[in-house]
Amino acid sequence: MKTLFTAAVIRPDEPFNADVGFLRTLAHQLRTPLNSIVTTAEMLHNQTYGELTPKQKRASERIIRNSDLLLRLIDDAMMFIRASAGALEIDCAPIEFDSVVQAARSFLPAAQQRQNTLTVTVDPLSPATVWGDIDLIKRVLMELLNNANQATSDGQINVEFGAVVEERWQIKVKDTGIGLGVDVRENMWQPFWRGDEFRKAVPSGQGLGLPIIKGLMMLMDGSFTLENASPNGACATLSLKLISGTRI
Repeated sequence: MKTLFTAAVIRPDEPFNADVGFLRTLAHQLRTPLNSIVTTAEMLHNQTYGELTPKQKRASERIIRNSDLLLRLIDDAMMFIRASAGALEIDCAPIEFDSVVQAARSFLPAAQQRQNTLTVTVDPLSPATVWGDIDLIKRVLMELLNNANQATSDGQINVEFGAVVEERWQIKVKDTGIGLGVDVRENMWQPFWRGDEFRKAVPSGQGLGLPIIKGLMMLMDGSFTLENASPNGACATLSLKLISGTRI
């Protein structure tokens, strides 16, 4: 079932009247040279054009890293723009629950890079089939795991799957990181807003992830909450409807 994204939660305070087609073309025009820059920088880094000094190799790594950040910003901004204009289609259908679990487990190498331990647990009464857009659910989950990983160092990230509450299935992502300050709790749904503590921990973020996640979950007839965990860190909860008759 395809649905147009109309969730008001991610709309800017002022009316948004941009031409989405023009912006989509602009995004394409930006991606093309950026992809060329990344490819050339990777060839430089791999010494395709000749041996590099250590200083030159570090410079090529910076080019690759920052080009990747720009590409992600373009993708996030385009999703936000299309959603704000009511032009984002979501294809909801029954999906295999295990495919979402495997997506979480695939995040282990990224967690280990920051010396974090990733634990994935599945409730014995988890549903076999759930409802939603599989690509967007995985995107939401990866965004939450990235946030948890960036906010945590030498700590713990727990992903809990499958608890059924009031005929809805849940995913919880908990971390032992910096948690949510008062300023974060008051402003975290505002596009492009980022808390001071998280800005220090992750200078490269854009502040679009949480508003987009909340809007996507609402469109899939679900919900998204984010709160402090005890004794420290944060806990994000995703909730989506069950498919009747699919309990294990």
